[in-house]
Amino acid sequence: MRKIVLSFLITLLVFSGVLTGTLAWIAGTESGLRNGYRVAALIWPGVVTVKEMHGRLAGPIELEGVHVSWAGGTVRIGSVVIQWSPLDILQGKIRIGEIKAEEIVCHIADIGENTEKVDSSVLPEVSTVVPVILEAVRIEKFSIAGPDMKSPFDLNMFFLSGTWHGAAVDIQRCLIETGRFTADVRGSFVLAGEYPLQLEAEWLADGDTPAGGVLKASGTLYSLDLRHDTDDPVTTSLKGSITDLPGVPEWEANLEVTGVDPTLPVRGFSGADVELRVHGGGSEDTYHLEIAGIISSDDIPRLEIQGKATGGLRILSLDEINLHTLGGVVRGNGSLSWEPRPEWNFSLEASGIDYGQLWKKWPGRLSAELDTEGFFDESGVNMSVDIRELNGTLMGYPLSGSCRSAWRDSVLTLTECRIASGESLLQVSGTAGRTWNIRWSLNSENVGNFLPDISGRLDMSGLLTGEGKLPDIQGNIKADRLKAPGYGIDELEGDLRLELGSGRRIKAVLQGKVLDVFNRQWQVLGLSIDGTIPKHRLDLILGGGPVGFSAVVQGGLEKGNVYHGILDSLEVNGKPGQWSLEQGTEFLIGSAVGRLDRLCLADRAGGSRGCIAMDYQGPGSWKVAGDVVQDGGERRDVAG
Repeated sequence: MRKIVLSFLITLLVFSGVLTGTLAWIAGTESGLRNGYRVAALIWPGVVTVKEMHGRLAGPIELEGVHVSWAGGTVRIGSVVIQWSPLDILQGKIRIGEIKAEEIVCHIADIGENTEKVDSSVLPEVSTVVPVILEAVRIEKFSIAGPDMKSPFDLNMFFLSGTWHGAAVDIQRCLIETGRFTADVRGSFVLAGEYPLQLEAEWLADGDTPAGGVLKASGTLYSLDLRHDTDDPVTTSLKGSITDLPGVPEWEANLEVTGVDPTLPVRGFSGADVELRVHGGGSEDTYHLEIAGIISSDDIPRLEIQGKATGGLRILSLDEINLHTLGGVVRGNGSLSWEPRPEWNFSLEASGIDYGQLWKKWPGRLSAELDTEGFFDESGVNMSVDIRELNGTLMGYPLSGSCRSAWRDSVLTLTECRIASGESLLQVSGTAGRTWNIRWSLNSENVGNFLPDISGRLDMSGLLTGEGKLPDIQGNIKADRLKAPGYGIDELEGDLRLELGSGRRIKAVLQGKVLDVFNRQWQVLGLSIDGTIPKHRLDLILGGGPVGFSAVVQGGLEKGNVYHGILDSLEVNGKPGQWSLEQGTEFLIGSAVGRLDRLCLADRAGGSRGCIAMDYQGPGSWKVAGDVVQDGGERRDVAG
């Protein structure tokens, strides 16, 4: 019996030694790592392939060209390094010092819908037998794509450190970077019971207008409280709750907006004072919203907002909208939907709008009714706006109007657009876009109906035609007894032909009689232009007054909207004598450039002569040089 027991013990000892040696060989040598991989490949063929491997199973492990394939998709990993100590399991734990992976590409396969019913009232418990310690998991350049994703989701960097003990998970730090967005997450949760959790995430979006905030979540998956706060560029506070997240979720939230960064580069929000409150609630399929607040700034008038909305997965119905501003109110309702494509439909009514608060020279009140609808598709936005009725007062005159407009396939169509103020009527109709065919007219017995400090009769009409981005323009003007502070003209007639989209030709004629300029009167005004936009001739005549002028210019418009010309002739007649230009003079005029070469006028009746040259130095600054030679030969220089 002793021999049997002794033989058994010796056999067990030898077997243990062989097993220990085998395990040590597998875990502690590169050959063991490679043979372990071969055995795994035989058991699970085609699931995992590795191009190159170095190290040992006990760590460190270096793998390159890893490819994992399963029914749910594939994962490709450029390289991965694992630092860990499997012997720590003898101490009752698994410690992973570092996992560093680069260039991970994940493709999720389309496996169809899962029709299996899941009992959401009971959540599975997920736990580990021994504690798992992750000191550092770092992934760089991660991309995931799936059948329902229009474009891959890319991560620049992912970092995770934490512990998993039983069902309790502690996230010491989880850092996510994608493009210009960064999120830093900390907290804990338990994968048992109702899944209690406590998480906090700080995020930052770096762009032209940086933004950031803090999101906090606490509770369980059956009763979860959320809070989200932002300070820049908009100060907001969101408090909400979600119940029964695994089953039929219901939510309720309150949002407060209490400030806007004064440096925010949005027109109209300089020094903005914002107070908005939004309350909402609902389930997965339906929800309701209520909004109320005030917006005012240095650039826009005070606006009081009230509204109610209800919606679902595919549509949002704006049941009530009230906007109080400029002493009046805008009321409306409508809907927004996003399946099968984004669409909208709104009806608005405005009454008692005192737009004179914005434009002091145009006092009056306005009321209007309009409908708008549209949608987005591959061609872009398609919409229509129907101003059914526009009425009110303008500068004490009755105001009325209406217009139907549509934007379809990048073409604007205006139908029966008219606006009348007193004895003035503006009408526009036609199409604009790829093809132009717009006809317009303005007939006014008194332009003072819509232009402050101006009076007189004015008739204008025109046509925009052609193809391309810019149209060809035809127009004419006829005016009688036009008067403005310091100016006036008894009769004015003109015609214009300007080809912006085709041949770039220009032809214009303007003739006037009895021109008054600050109590000086001329009997004749004449202006004509003939040629092309970059090269044409301009003739100007001003006669029958204290001083008569006639000039001829050869020039044109160059790049940067700079007018480059040569003054070919200039005649000045009047009490000072008869003066003529000695020679052609070149000049430039632009928003940031200006130059007049030396211009000399000689008195044909005597020996007097005057010259001047000008050069633009900057906003409001010119360098001027000139001289005057009188009959007796005396010369006087002028500079400034």
